[in-house]
Amino acid sequence: MVDFSFECISGGQGKFDVIFIHGLNGDPRATWTAEGADQGANAFWLDWICVDLADANVYLLGYPTDIIAPWLRGEMSLYERSKAVLEHLSSFGIGSRPTAIVAHSLGGLLAKQLLRTGIDASDEAWKAVARSVKLICFLATPHSGSTVASAVKLATP
Repeated sequence: MVDFSFECISGGQGKFDVIFIHGLNGDPRATWTAEGADQGANAFWLDWICVDLADANVYLLGYPTDIIAPWLRGEMSLYERSKAVLEHLSSFGIGSRPTAIVAHSLGGLLAKQLLRTGIDASDEAWKAVARSVKLICFLATPHSGSTVASAVKLATP
C-alpha cells in the first residue's frame, strides 16, 4: 500500500529539483504555510520559491506521520518507507537533475534514510536519486534522537 503523496507545485520544466519533506504530525502543505496568515496570497511560502527560482521544480512529499508513527506500529519501517519513496521518486525522473531536499523534523530522518538506502541499493535508479542530492537543509531534525521517541519507547511493552 502506497500511503504517501508527491506533488509538483511548479511547472515541472526546471533545471533542478527541490523536494520539501514535512515532519512529525505535519502535512505537505500546512507545514510550509504561514500560521495564522490569511489563506490568500503569500500564505503558502513555497509559492515564493516557484517565483524566485524559476528554474526549480518544486515538489511536496507527503507521508503519514501521526504521533504513533506507522513504523512504530509495525506497519512500515523507516527503511521500508524509504524504499517505497525511492521507487516513487525515480518514477518521476528524480535523479536525472541536481536535487535539493528541505526536510523538517522526522522528514529529515526520512531524507537521511533515503540517501543511505539509495547509495547502498543495487537499483541504478535509486542510486541516481541519492547521487543527485547536492544540498540538504535540515529544520529541527532530531539527529541524535528525541524525547518523543524515548517516551514512546517507554510506553510500549
